[in-house]
Amino acid sequence: MTTRLTTTRLITTNNTTSDNKTNNKKTNDNKTDHNKTNDNKTDHSKTGNDISNTAAPAKGNSKKLKRGRKPNGVWKCTANGNPEELVLTIMEEDYWLTDEHIVHAQWLLSKQFPDSKGLHSVLAFESKPPKVQKGDKDFVQILHVGGNHWVTVTNIGCQENRIKVFDSLRQKLSKKEKQKLCSCLAVLLNTSSSNMVIEWPSMQRQRGESDCGLFAVAVATSLLNGEDPGSKSYDQSVMRGHLAVCFHCEELAVFPAASSKCVNNDKKEETIEVFCHCRMPFKNGDFMIECSVCLEWFHRSCDKVPRTVTDKTLFHCMNCK
Repeated sequence: MTTRLTTTRLITTNNTTSDNKTNNKKTNDNKTDHNKTNDNKTDHSKTGNDISNTAAPAKGNSKKLKRGRKPNGVWKCTANGNPEELVLTIMEEDYWLTDEHIVHAQWLLSKQFPDSKGLHSVLAFESKPPKVQKGDKDFVQILHVGGNHWVTVTNIGCQENRIKVFDSLRQKLSKKEKQKLCSCLAVLLNTSSSNMVIEWPSMQRQRGESDCGLFAVAVATSLLNGEDPGSKSYDQSVMRGHLAVCFHCEELAVFPAASSKCVNNDKKEETIEVFCHCRMPFKNGDFMIECSVCLEWFHRSCDKVPRTVTDKTLFHCMNCK
Protein backbone atom coordinates (compact mmCIF):
# COMPACT_ATOMS: atom_id res chain seq x y z
CA MET A 1 0.00 0.00 0.00
CA THR A 2 2.74 2.39 0.91
CA THR A 3 4.57 1.71 -2.29
CA ARG A 4 1.43 2.24 -4.30
CA LEU A 5 0.65 5.48 -2.49
CA THR A 6 4.18 6.69 -2.97
CA THR A 7 4.07 5.70 -6.60
CA THR A 8 0.70 7.33 -7.01
CA ARG A 9 1.92 10.51 -5.38
CA LEU A 10 4.99 10.52 -7.57
CA ILE A 11 2.90 9.99 -10.66
CA THR A 12 0.51 12.71 -9.59
CA THR A 13 3.38 15.06 -8.90
CA ASN A 14 4.95 14.29 -12.24
CA ASN A 15 1.64 14.85 -14.00
CA THR A 16 1.20 18.12 -12.17
CA THR A 17 4.69 19.14 -13.13
CA SER A 18 4.00 18.12 -16.70
CA ASP A 19 0.72 20.04 -16.65
CA ASN A 20 2.49 23.07 -15.25
CA LYS A 21 5.05 22.82 -18.02
CA THR A 22 2.23 22.54 -20.54
CA ASN A 23 0.45 25.52 -19.02
CA ASN A 24 3.69 27.47 -18.99
CA LYS A 25 4.21 26.53 -22.61
CA LYS A 26 0.68 27.69 -23.44
CA THR A 27 1.34 30.92 -21.57
CA ASN A 28 4.55 31.41 -23.51
CA ASP A 29 2.72 30.55 -26.72
CA ASN A 30 0.07 33.10 -25.84
CA LYS A 31 2.79 35.65 -25.21
CA THR A 32 4.34 34.73 -28.53
CA ASP A 33 0.96 35.01 -30.24
CA HIS A 34 0.41 38.32 -28.51
CA ASN A 35 3.78 39.52 -29.76
CA LYS A 36 2.88 38.31 -33.24
CA THR A 37 -0.37 40.20 -32.98
CA ASN A 38 1.51 43.31 -31.97
CA ASP A 39 3.94 42.73 -34.83
CA ASN A 40 1.01 42.40 -37.20
CA LYS A 41 -0.40 45.62 -35.86
CA THR A 42 2.94 47.29 -36.40
CA ASP A 43 3.21 45.90 -39.92
CA HIS A 44 -0.33 47.00 -40.65
CA SER A 45 0.49 50.52 -39.58
CA LYS A 46 3.48 50.48 -41.91
CA THR A 47 1.50 49.24 -44.89
CA GLY A 48 -1.72 51.10 -44.19
CA ASN A 49 -3.13 53.86 -46.34
CA ASP A 50 -1.11 57.04 -46.43
CA ILE A 51 -3.18 59.89 -45.05
CA SER A 52 -0.57 62.61 -45.25
CA ASN A 53 -2.75 64.34 -47.84
CA THR A 54 -5.75 64.31 -45.52
CA ALA A 55 -6.04 67.43 -43.42
CA ALA A 56 -7.30 67.20 -39.85
CA PRO A 57 -10.84 68.45 -39.18
CA ALA A 58 -11.16 71.95 -37.83
CA LYS A 59 -11.59 72.34 -34.07
CA GLY A 60 -15.14 71.88 -32.95
CA ASN A 61 -15.93 69.76 -36.00
CA SER A 62 -16.44 66.15 -34.96
CA LYS A 63 -17.03 64.94 -38.51
CA LYS A 64 -14.15 62.73 -39.62
CA LEU A 65 -12.70 63.18 -43.07
CA LYS A 66 -12.48 60.10 -45.23
CA ARG A 67 -9.06 59.02 -46.37
CA GLY A 68 -7.89 60.55 -49.59
CA ARG A 69 -10.17 63.58 -49.26
CA LYS A 70 -9.48 67.18 -48.38
CA PRO A 71 -11.79 69.73 -46.76
CA ASN A 72 -12.15 71.59 -50.07
CA GLY A 73 -13.81 68.55 -51.62
CA VAL A 74 -10.87 67.30 -53.70
CA TRP A 75 -10.32 63.54 -53.63
CA LYS A 76 -6.67 62.56 -53.95
CA CYS A 77 -5.15 59.11 -54.37
CA THR A 78 -4.02 57.07 -51.38
CA ALA A 79 -1.80 54.02 -50.98
CA ASN A 80 -3.27 50.55 -51.23
CA GLY A 81 -3.07 48.66 -47.94
CA ASN A 82 -1.81 45.47 -49.58
CA PRO A 83 0.28 46.27 -52.68
CA GLU A 84 1.65 42.71 -52.86
CA GLU A 85 -1.83 41.46 -53.75
CA LEU A 86 -1.89 43.99 -56.56
CA VAL A 87 1.46 42.65 -57.76
CA LEU A 88 0.06 39.13 -58.01
CA THR A 89 -2.90 40.21 -60.13
CA ILE A 90 -0.74 42.38 -62.38
CA MET A 91 1.24 39.31 -63.38
CA GLU A 92 -1.87 37.41 -64.48
CA GLU A 93 -1.95 37.28 -68.26
CA ASP A 94 -4.82 39.22 -69.88
CA TYR A 95 -5.80 40.67 -66.48
CA TRP A 96 -7.37 44.13 -66.74
CA LEU A 97 -6.05 46.65 -64.21
CA THR A 98 -8.72 47.85 -61.78
CA ASP A 99 -9.27 51.18 -60.04
CA GLU A 100 -7.16 49.86 -57.13
CA HIS A 101 -4.11 49.46 -59.40
CA ILE A 102 -4.63 52.87 -61.03
CA VAL A 103 -5.15 54.70 -57.73
CA HIS A 104 -2.04 53.10 -56.22
CA ALA A 105 0.03 53.96 -59.31
CA GLN A 106 -1.10 57.59 -59.21
CA TRP A 107 -0.37 57.73 -55.49
CA LEU A 108 3.21 56.61 -56.16
CA LEU A 109 3.55 59.28 -58.85
CA SER A 110 2.17 61.95 -56.51
CA LYS A 111 4.86 60.98 -53.97
CA GLN A 112 7.62 61.13 -56.58
CA PHE A 113 6.33 64.38 -58.10
CA PRO A 114 4.80 66.31 -55.17
CA ASP A 115 4.31 69.46 -57.26
CA SER A 116 2.36 67.64 -59.96
CA LYS A 117 -1.26 68.55 -60.70
CA GLY A 118 -4.14 66.16 -61.24
CA LEU A 119 -3.62 62.54 -60.15
CA HIS A 120 -7.05 62.50 -58.51
CA SER A 121 -8.72 59.33 -57.31
CA VAL A 122 -10.65 57.77 -60.18
CA LEU A 123 -13.67 57.64 -57.86
CA ALA A 124 -13.64 61.45 -57.70
CA PHE A 125 -15.16 61.52 -61.18
CA GLU A 126 -18.06 59.28 -60.15
CA SER A 127 -19.26 61.91 -57.69
CA LYS A 128 -21.70 64.68 -58.63
CA PRO A 129 -20.18 67.18 -58.93
CA PRO A 130 -16.73 65.60 -59.48
CA LYS A 131 -14.42 66.10 -56.49
CA VAL A 132 -11.43 67.38 -58.46
CA GLN A 133 -9.36 70.53 -58.72
CA LYS A 134 -10.62 72.52 -61.71
CA GLY A 135 -8.55 74.55 -64.13
CA ASP A 136 -5.09 73.36 -63.08
CA LYS A 137 -2.23 74.00 -65.46
CA ASP A 138 -0.04 71.07 -66.56
CA PHE A 139 -2.09 68.32 -64.91
CA VAL A 140 -1.87 64.58 -65.57
CA GLN A 141 -4.84 62.30 -64.91
CA ILE A 142 -5.80 58.69 -65.66
CA LEU A 143 -9.49 58.31 -66.48
CA HIS A 144 -11.84 55.35 -66.67
CA VAL A 145 -13.71 55.30 -69.99
CA GLY A 146 -16.40 52.64 -70.27
CA GLY A 147 -15.95 48.95 -69.44
CA ASN A 148 -12.42 48.40 -68.16
CA HIS A 149 -10.78 50.91 -70.49
CA TRP A 150 -8.26 53.49 -69.22
CA VAL A 151 -6.80 56.59 -70.88
CA THR A 152 -4.39 59.30 -69.73
CA VAL A 153 -5.27 62.97 -70.21
CA THR A 154 -3.14 66.09 -69.82
CA ASN A 155 -2.94 69.76 -70.75
CA ILE A 156 0.87 69.91 -70.58
CA GLY A 157 2.06 72.05 -73.48
CA CYS A 158 -1.53 72.90 -74.51
CA GLN A 159 -3.34 76.18 -75.03
CA GLU A 160 -5.91 77.25 -72.43
CA ASN A 161 -8.85 75.47 -74.07
CA ARG A 162 -7.04 72.34 -75.29
CA ILE A 163 -6.54 68.94 -73.71
CA LYS A 164 -4.80 65.76 -74.91
CA VAL A 165 -6.19 62.23 -74.58
CA PHE A 166 -3.62 59.44 -74.88
CA ASP A 167 -5.54 56.30 -75.83
CA SER A 168 -3.56 53.18 -76.72
CA LEU A 169 -6.67 51.25 -77.78
CA ARG A 170 -8.60 54.04 -79.54
CA GLN A 171 -11.81 52.05 -79.40
CA LYS A 172 -15.06 53.56 -80.59
CA LEU A 173 -16.94 54.93 -77.60
CA SER A 174 -20.68 54.71 -77.18
CA LYS A 175 -22.63 57.95 -76.98
CA LYS A 176 -22.91 57.60 -73.20
CA GLU A 177 -19.20 56.85 -72.78
CA LYS A 178 -18.23 59.78 -75.00
CA GLN A 179 -20.51 62.08 -73.02
CA LYS A 180 -18.95 60.95 -69.74
CA LEU A 181 -15.42 61.44 -71.08
CA CYS A 182 -16.21 64.95 -72.34
CA SER A 183 -17.71 65.87 -68.96
CA CYS A 184 -14.56 64.69 -67.15
CA LEU A 185 -12.33 66.62 -69.54
CA ALA A 186 -14.43 69.77 -69.22
CA VAL A 187 -14.37 69.77 -65.42
CA LEU A 188 -10.58 69.31 -65.39
CA LEU A 189 -9.97 71.96 -68.04
CA ASN A 190 -12.58 74.47 -66.82
CA THR A 191 -11.87 76.73 -69.79
CA SER A 192 -13.23 80.26 -70.04
CA SER A 193 -13.53 79.78 -73.80
CA SER A 194 -16.79 78.89 -75.55
CA ASN A 195 -15.38 75.50 -76.53
CA MET A 196 -12.72 72.98 -75.67
CA VAL A 197 -10.54 71.22 -78.22
CA ILE A 198 -9.81 67.55 -77.55
CA GLU A 199 -6.60 66.32 -79.14
CA TRP A 200 -6.01 62.61 -79.68
CA PRO A 201 -2.24 62.49 -80.29
CA SER A 202 -0.67 59.77 -82.37
CA MET A 203 0.65 57.10 -80.01
CA GLN A 204 1.52 53.42 -79.88
CA ARG A 205 -1.38 51.08 -80.57
CA GLN A 206 -1.49 48.24 -78.06
CA ARG A 207 -1.79 44.58 -78.98
CA GLY A 208 -4.89 42.91 -77.58
CA GLU A 209 -7.42 44.63 -75.33
CA SER A 210 -6.36 44.01 -71.72
CA ASP A 211 -3.24 46.19 -71.40
CA CYS A 212 -4.79 49.67 -71.66
CA GLY A 213 -4.28 50.25 -67.92
CA LEU A 214 -0.57 49.45 -68.27
CA PHE A 215 -0.26 51.92 -71.14
CA ALA A 216 -2.16 54.57 -69.17
CA VAL A 217 0.29 54.27 -66.26
CA ALA A 218 3.25 54.22 -68.69
CA VAL A 219 2.03 57.41 -70.39
CA ALA A 220 1.44 59.21 -67.07
CA THR A 221 4.94 58.23 -65.90
CA SER A 222 6.51 59.46 -69.14
CA LEU A 223 4.65 62.79 -69.00
CA LEU A 224 5.78 63.51 -65.45
CA ASN A 225 9.35 62.63 -66.43
CA GLY A 226 9.24 65.20 -69.24
CA GLU A 227 8.89 62.70 -72.09
CA ASP A 228 6.52 62.80 -75.06
CA PRO A 229 4.51 59.54 -75.03
CA GLY A 230 3.55 60.11 -78.67
CA SER A 231 7.14 59.59 -79.77
CA LYS A 232 7.74 56.52 -77.59
CA SER A 233 7.37 52.82 -78.31
CA TYR A 234 6.95 50.82 -75.11
CA ASP A 235 7.96 47.16 -74.89
CA GLN A 236 4.53 45.68 -74.23
CA SER A 237 5.97 42.24 -73.44
CA VAL A 238 7.66 43.47 -70.23
CA MET A 239 5.11 46.04 -69.04
CA ARG A 240 3.45 43.76 -66.49
CA GLY A 241 6.73 42.70 -64.94
CA HIS A 242 7.96 46.28 -64.87
CA LEU A 243 4.84 47.59 -63.08
CA ALA A 244 4.94 44.69 -60.60
CA VAL A 245 8.56 45.51 -59.68
CA CYS A 246 7.68 49.21 -59.36
CA PHE A 247 4.80 48.43 -57.00
CA HIS A 248 7.07 46.17 -54.95
CA CYS A 249 9.76 48.88 -54.73
CA GLU A 250 7.16 51.64 -54.26
CA GLU A 251 8.60 53.77 -57.05
CA LEU A 252 7.44 54.12 -60.65
CA ALA A 253 10.23 54.18 -63.21
CA VAL A 254 9.85 55.01 -66.91
CA PHE A 255 8.64 51.94 -68.79
CA PRO A 256 11.22 50.20 -71.04
CA ALA A 257 11.24 51.09 -74.72
CA ALA A 258 10.73 48.57 -77.51
CA SER A 259 13.66 47.69 -79.75
CA SER A 260 11.67 48.58 -82.88
CA LYS A 261 9.08 51.17 -83.85
CA CYS A 262 5.50 50.12 -83.14
CA VAL A 263 2.30 50.83 -85.07
CA ASN A 264 0.74 54.13 -84.00
CA ASN A 265 -2.85 55.35 -83.91
CA ASP A 266 -3.68 58.32 -86.13
CA LYS A 267 -3.79 61.83 -84.73
CA LYS A 268 -7.15 63.58 -84.59
CA GLU A 269 -8.95 66.37 -82.75
CA GLU A 270 -12.49 67.57 -82.19
CA THR A 271 -14.14 70.69 -80.82
CA ILE A 272 -16.82 70.51 -78.13
CA GLU A 273 -18.97 73.49 -77.10
CA VAL A 274 -19.16 74.30 -73.40
CA PHE A 275 -21.77 76.44 -71.66
CA CYS A 276 -22.91 78.02 -68.44
CA HIS A 277 -20.91 79.11 -65.39
CA CYS A 278 -19.78 75.50 -64.97
CA ARG A 279 -18.21 75.41 -68.48
CA MET A 280 -19.63 71.98 -69.21
CA PRO A 281 -20.85 70.50 -72.52
CA PHE A 282 -24.55 70.03 -73.17
CA LYS A 283 -25.94 66.71 -71.97
CA ASN A 284 -29.21 65.18 -73.09
CA GLY A 285 -31.86 65.70 -70.44
CA ASP A 286 -30.34 68.91 -69.04
CA PHE A 287 -32.67 71.89 -68.75
CA MET A 288 -30.93 75.01 -70.08
CA ILE A 289 -32.13 78.54 -70.78
CA GLU A 290 -30.57 81.26 -72.92
CA CYS A 291 -29.70 84.66 -71.45
CA SER A 292 -31.46 87.42 -73.39
CA VAL A 293 -28.41 89.69 -73.08
CA CYS A 294 -25.22 87.64 -73.56
CA LEU A 295 -26.97 84.77 -75.41
CA GLU A 296 -25.13 82.21 -73.27
CA TRP A 297 -26.97 79.08 -72.11
CA PHE A 298 -27.27 78.24 -68.41
CA HIS A 299 -28.37 75.31 -66.25
CA ARG A 300 -31.15 75.83 -63.76
CA SER A 301 -28.88 74.55 -60.98
CA CYS A 302 -26.11 77.05 -61.88
CA ASP A 303 -28.11 80.29 -62.09
CA LYS A 304 -31.29 81.86 -60.74
CA VAL A 305 -33.72 80.58 -63.33
CA PRO A 306 -37.43 81.35 -62.81
CA ARG A 307 -39.49 78.41 -61.65
CA THR A 308 -41.89 78.83 -64.57
CA VAL A 309 -40.36 79.38 -68.00
CA THR A 310 -42.27 80.03 -71.24
CA ASP A 311 -41.33 81.09 -74.76
CA LYS A 312 -41.89 84.70 -73.71
CA THR A 313 -39.66 84.55 -70.62
CA LEU A 314 -36.80 87.06 -70.71
CA PHE A 315 -34.00 85.59 -68.66
CA HIS A 316 -30.98 87.58 -67.51
CA CYS A 317 -28.07 85.59 -66.11
CA MET A 318 -26.21 86.67 -62.97
CA ASN A 319 -23.47 88.26 -65.10
CA CYS A 320 -25.93 90.44 -67.03
CA LYS A 321 -28.26 91.58 -64.25
